Amino acid sequence: MDYYHYFDGIVIMRQTYREKDMLVKILTRDHGKLMFFLRNAQQSNHPLTAATQVFTRATFLGHIHQNGFSFLKDSHDIKPATIVLQDVKAQAVLAYLTQLTDAVMDDHIVNKTVFQLLWDSIEAINNGIDAEVILRFFEIKILRYFGVEVEWQHCVICNRDTDLVDFSIQKHGCLCKNHLDEDEYRMQLSRKALYVARQLALVNTPKQIGSIQLSGETTSELRRLFDTIMDEYVGIRLKSKKFLDQMVEWETLMQKRGQD
Repeated sequence: MDYYHYFDGIVIMRQTYREKDMLVKILTRDHGKLMFFLRNAQQSNHPLTAATQVFTRATFLGHIHQNGFSFLKDSHDIKPATIVLQDVKAQAVLAYLTQLTDAVMDDHIVNKTVFQLLWDSIEAINNGIDAEVILRFFEIKILRYFGVEVEWQHCVICNRDTDLVDFSIQKHGCLCKNHLDEDEYRMQLSRKALYVARQLALVNTPKQIGSIQLSGETTSELRRLFDTIMDEYVGIRLKSKKFLDQMVEWETLMQKRGQD
């Protein structure tokens, strides 16, 4: 395609390039993931500065190349994640979600479902839904695009859908009370944490989640579960995840000091 046309996109990465320019990676709805070159974009008055901030969705006018950099000319209908940019934890979560999206999507491959999943997650966090809850929802939904299938609603041994009490990494799913001995290394989850994970797996969009208040214990259990799932099933190491983990460690340390 060698012509300018409009397209819908979400900015998932922005970095300096040379002295004055910028590279912007955009997940587009209809053309997949693309890298755009912006000349002189480091100038504060550049006309595309607002539209090319990370986590921002806009309608862009651009010149798309199948090889090498593509180019942006204009933008409108800009939807910035204004609330997120005021919350360091929310920024860290979304940085991880966008890097996961980047990792699972090849360039130029169109996947409108992943596009909508990412935008719905950004909107949900921007609208005040707990970022950790949206993070777990996103991880559940993105697994299938890494080629991972997990059974959340039935026992992986007998297929019953009641009395599910734990999760087996080895078996890729839940275990009922009658088959806990099938995996001696099962997660040993609290029933509350497993229930929340299973409910999130049933939800199709973050708009259906609403306001969920989780205890610190349940949040920690969910974090342990999904960290293990992502490590064992996906196995990628992202800088944003390391930063998020460090932030959680710092928060835990501050809470302990506050209790002393």
